[in-house]
Amino acid sequence: MAARAHDVAALTIKGKTAILNFPHLSNMLPRPATSAPRDIQAAATAAAAMVDFDDDDVHVTEQQCCCDDESEEQEQELSQIVELPKINEDGEDDSVVDSVNAAEFVLLDDS
Repeated sequence: MAARAHDVAALTIKGKTAILNFPHLSNMLPRPATSAPRDIQAAATAAAAMVDFDDDDVHVTEQQCCCDDESEEQEQELSQIVELPKINEDGEDDSVVDSVNAAEFVLLDDS
């Protein structure tokens, strides 16, 4: 699965600060022998080929679980990555197009 491959690469590159798709599986993921691209690719391929884990089969310990502080840090980091457009009180999105210029756009229907 590509998400597990991403987690392996992210852990190798960013370490404990990596934002993972499956943080509860981080201790089970293969680690590359070195930080060379080929080794990272090999470990990512091995992770992608791993069998699916059921939530019942995975026992998460407190050490594997994200702490509240880490979760807050990740949320702050995500909020810095993704900036949503501002919506004014009228419910209109003034960050993309103002109402004066909106009439300039025309929808073309190919059908």
